[in-house]
Amino acid sequence: MTAPLDLERLAGRDDPIGLLLRSLDSLAADPAALQSLAEAVLADLGQKLPPDLRGADGVWALDADAALADALASARERLLAVIGAEDTR
Repeated sequence: MTAPLDLERLAGRDDPIGLLLRSLDSLAADPAALQSLAEAVLADLGQKLPPDLRGADGVWALDADAALADALASARERLLAVIGAEDTR
């Protein structure tokens, strides 16, 4: 069994990992910023999806604030899993 990651230490690092964790935490704390980022990054992709993947009213899942928050949390957990695996090597 491995020790849990020290998230505060990781986020405080002055490297890409620390910057990424701080950015993820900042987005999690600011739904408007997360929505703005999603619109900028995902708008083109959403327009290219076939209608059957966008839903009946033309809205796809990542248009909802809760879905964006869930996607961000999932991405953060995946990142931490990779960091944890690298940390044990």
